[in-house]
Amino acid sequence: MTDREYVGCIHVHSSFSDGHTPAGRILEIAAAVGLDFVVISDHDRDAVRDAGLTGWRGGLLSVSAPEVGARGRAHFLAFGLRDPAALKGQTAVEAIEAAQRQGARNFVAHPHPARMRAYLAAPGGWNAWDCSAFCGLEIWSYMHDVCHKVIPWRLHRLWRSHESLVRGPRPETLRQWDALCAGRRVAAIGGLDNHARYLPLVGEILPHEELFRLQRTHVVCGPLPADGDAAEIALAEAMAQGQAFVAMDGWADAAGFRLRVDGPDTALGFGQEAPWRPGLRLTVNSPVAADLAVLRDGAPIATREKCDRLELAVEAPGVYRVEARLGDRPWVFTNPIYLRGEGRSRPRADEPGQER
Repeated sequence: MTDREYVGCIHVHSSFSDGHTPAGRILEIAAAVGLDFVVISDHDRDAVRDAGLTGWRGGLLSVSAPEVGARGRAHFLAFGLRDPAALKGQTAVEAIEAAQRQGARNFVAHPHPARMRAYLAAPGGWNAWDCSAFCGLEIWSYMHDVCHKVIPWRLHRLWRSHESLVRGPRPETLRQWDALCAGRRVAAIGGLDNHARYLPLVGEILPHEELFRLQRTHVVCGPLPADGDAAEIALAEAMAQGQAFVAMDGWADAAGFRLRVDGPDTALGFGQEAPWRPGLRLTVNSPVAADLAVLRDGAPIATREKCDRLELAVEAPGVYRVEARLGDRPWVFTNPIYLRGEGRSRPRADEPGQER
């Protein structure tokens, strides 16, 4: 079956929680922009689903993945969560483990949140890295990226030129992700964490129309089912398996960006895993010329400037991922391909046969 590429935005707040825009209007904007899917993540509730606004809406898949976590504490997105109310009052670890028992696919949200002077409502960072109840994390949160260390007298840049504040994924987040991937498969997604708040005399800050054209998650998987509920499950599973990459499409459309490892009896793509063996080759293809870097276990092993293809022999076991930049601007961050040593692969903590 030929894979398809679905492009969408994750972690958007509606007026069902602390966002400014009604969920129905968010879906209209996402469809007008041309997204294939949008994930609304209202706090501790599944209001979008309760309102009958999930599933296919023309060519747009509307997904609800509640953001779970008390104010000032660590948060996570729960795809397929059946009973958000059952998690209230629990610690972050208790809640994420309970969500996993409900069958949810959990992604740590903004693990290293923005710090802004005089802003006291920031969520806590994620510290429970020995917990195995999450299958992935937001390696790049747009709102936390552009808000990090913004001082009050320069807040006007958030509504006038927020793109100029983009730095890319936090280095500490990437280091933590690489460390986790050394032990088990941990998927990466991008998140907007956008509220599109409205201020008198100013208007919307970080409008959905703008952010939906900027940072997106590209999911590469088989065709999604026509049934909306089944499509939500399939999309979440593909993301949980790491069949995706994160891109700033507003700077250049990253559709078609690919990382592959091929060899005798081996053909691997994003998120896949196999034992390392001699004779494997890694290939990166980019739709536009970019500065490409291949990383093994978090360390660069090959770089090429302003090219659309990079190929090299895979000479050792490791976790291989790619970063791409357009000059000094961060552009694409892929999920890894896992080539384990010792002649065997390591199972995910949440795969069949593992404790859940």
